[in-house]
Amino acid sequence: KLTNPIAQVTGGSQAAIYFLQGHGERPIEQSQEAISQAAKALQDKTYAVKPLNLAEATSFPQDASVVVLAGPQKQLLKGEVDALKNYQKQGGNLMLMVDPNANPGLDSLLADWGVTLDNRVVIDNSRRVVGLGPADVTVTQYNDHPITKDFGNNLSFYTAARAVDA
Repeated sequence: KLTNPIAQVTGGSQAAIYFLQGHGERPIEQSQEAISQAAKALQDKTYAVKPLNLAEATSFPQDASVVVLAGPQKQLLKGEVDALKNYQKQGGNLMLMVDPNANPGLDSLLADWGVTLDNRVVIDNSRRVVGLGPADVTVTQYNDHPITKDFGNNLSFYTAARAVDA
């Protein structure tokens, strides 16, 4: 389900999807990590999946349709955050996934959106699925949004989801 919304954003044409690297993010190369499986699914749909290290880049890639920041464990440099802000202000698409108890240094970027990360983990005791604990939040109803329009009543779950104030 992760690859379909990215495909919708990119318009279904050959597009470059960059996964930020250099801060302990989830690997995009073949591994047991879920993000590498999503990257492979994107490649199978003919999307170009590329790593991006903004600390080494002299300029932002012009072919970037989406930039994904998947679970950074270390803070981004100020210049990297500024590059992401400029990319987004110029119409670029960002997908940010930040783990609880991680501080990637994105406060200035998120403040522009009116978003604050909360260090608490979301707990849902109202709906339990066999084999999952209270930190595995399950969702079966989705708002009317282009990203979730094809989700229907399917189950999705989010392990150790971080609270966000908007």
